[in-house]
Amino acid sequence: MSLTVEAPHLSSPWLTANGPKELELLFRAIIHLHATPLLVADNDRKSLAASAGVEGLLGLPSAKIVDRSLDDLVEPSFTPHFRELWHSVLQQGEQSGTLPLVCEDGRARMVEYEAKGNVLPDRHILAIRDRSVFAKGGEPDEKVKLAAGFRDYALFLLDADGRIASWYAGAVRIFGYAADEVIGEHESLLYPREASSAVLCRERLARTALADHSGDEGWQLKKDGSRFWANTI
Repeated sequence: MSLTVEAPHLSSPWLTANGPKELELLFRAIIHLHATPLLVADNDRKSLAASAGVEGLLGLPSAKIVDRSLDDLVEPSFTPHFRELWHSVLQQGEQSGTLPLVCEDGRARMVEYEAKGNVLPDRHILAIRDRSVFAKGGEPDEKVKLAAGFRDYALFLLDADGRIASWYAGAVRIFGYAADEVIGEHESLLYPREASSAVLCRERLARTALADHSGDEGWQLKKDGSRFWANTI
């Protein structure tokens, strides 16, 4: 999934003061609506947002998840190891494995997880899924894979002219461009030729300015020239 936020000109004080905050609000809103169990946490493992999928998987209300340490969700004997794993996420940016999480009834449930670091600065995402889904032998069928699959997030800011103003780690992972390669470049860089004309880009920005948001899906282009299908907001 790719997220973009329109903002005023690159040098605008508004962009500096409000752009990252608006982008995080959009990101949290999308997490809350997502059916896949997703958690957003900061460097200190404090949970900042949780999708409905997490509440359903663990049987916990949002009040017992958000604004609390992720340590509180982990089976106590595993907590020291979890802290080491989290440190690795911060250092390496990506990680996967298994975790014993504690449900509302006090039982420990083993889950598989995938972590992506620095989706936004000091914001990391943890996708979890019930390991028992895969425990009956064999690979999960394609429908299960799609339902449980993890989608990374490319977050970046655009100015009012469609030029890239800020570029975060998720965008680096997905598109392959480092920040210094794209900041100041026009967003058309990220679309195949047939979808990147100045007219189409202006139309997308105009819809956003009129309704405060816009969304669509279609092909986008990586640095290496390969295409991928993305939901864009």
